[in-house]
Amino acid sequence: MQRAVKINEKTLPTQTDAVLKNDALSKSQKMKDLFDLGYETKAVAEMLNVRYNFAYNVISNYVNMNKLEVVAQEKSGKKDQIIELHKAGKSNKEISIELSTNYNYVFNVLKTYKASLPTTVIDLSKTNITAEVHAEDPAQDEKKEELVLDLTNVEIKNTDPDTSKEA
Repeated sequence: MQRAVKINEKTLPTQTDAVLKNDALSKSQKMKDLFDLGYETKAVAEMLNVRYNFAYNVISNYVNMNKLEVVAQEKSGKKDQIIELHKAGKSNKEISIELSTNYNYVFNVLKTYKASLPTTVIDLSKTNITAEVHAEDPAQDEKKEELVLDLTNVEIKNTDPDTSKEA
């Protein structure tokens, strides 16, 4: 949690020292004053050598009672980094090396991610896909077109009753 205020970088160290050295202020008041200077809750807790949850509770009550505007910072976790690297075309092994994480963790994160994506069902009984390759005729090589299907997250169902029976 961080206060949405403009910080004057030149006077900040002076103001911070004044708050920290003022023995007339309670710890709670020092927390509020440091928060007003623009420090995050974690930094306030570290400066005053108190637990994070104590600083958080004081600052949270201060924000709620005074209806102050705060800025919530969104941090990307390792899972988000794994997904971004996967989208960039990196392999599971490359991702695990780059992020210094276990290969199985990368695998499971991507498995969960892929399962959460919507799937497309293609009914093969109504779809006719043909491909011709004319490797022996050099004149046809110039006209050859490549068909690329991305079958990621595509569920293929065979609804033809004759071919679904096992022999």
